[in-house]
Amino acid sequence: MKNIKWLLSAALALASITVSTASFAEKTNFSYTTLSINSGTATYKTPSCALGYCMGTVGGASLGGTIQFADDLLVASFSSSAVSYSNPAWSYKESDVSLGLGIVKAIGDKVDVNAGIASLSATAVCSGVICGTTDDTGMSYGAGLTIGLNDPKTLVGRISISSTKYSKATKSTETTGLGLGYYVTKNSELNVSYGTNDVASSTTIGYAYHF
Repeated sequence: MKNIKWLLSAALALASITVSTASFAEKTNFSYTTLSINSGTATYKTPSCALGYCMGTVGGASLGGTIQFADDLLVASFSSSAVSYSNPAWSYKESDVSLGLGIVKAIGDKVDVNAGIASLSATAVCSGVICGTTDDTGMSYGAGLTIGLNDPKTLVGRISISSTKYSKATKSTETTGLGLGYYVTKNSELNVSYGTNDVASSTTIGYAYHF
């Protein structure tokens, strides 16, 4: 459950880390102060089955934001997400909170590089004869690129890699993410993202407002 949850959360977080064409910073190409909402699905590469039912896909949504405190230094991020699945025999719900700090730096006139660390907290509730309630915490480390694909940078691409380890998991999960954003106005962006690891793949769509 945690791997599929993390993959969806990672993709939702990727969609929430968006850039602004409204006000470019002096040193970075983009502004990273945003508020976003996203929804998506994640699909197991090997579905989990019990009592004759298989959970192949879960759906979820998230609310997140980032604040850039300096032109080329510190970004703080917050994300809260929830995923759910149900069938006639049992149901699964999970809520997650992520708090992170990161560094951003321009490496060209259209490309910013970022790296960061996040603290994760998750609560999973499974209703039925096969499961109960589980709380867990973890850490995530990641890096990525934000790329202006055109002028005046209304089309934006994103690439990310991350490694996540929960305290009750036996190993870490490495996720690769790709994202694409389009600015319908100077402050409003529509975006889509895709994430994958050895357990599952996910797709999200979202909206971000840039202050």
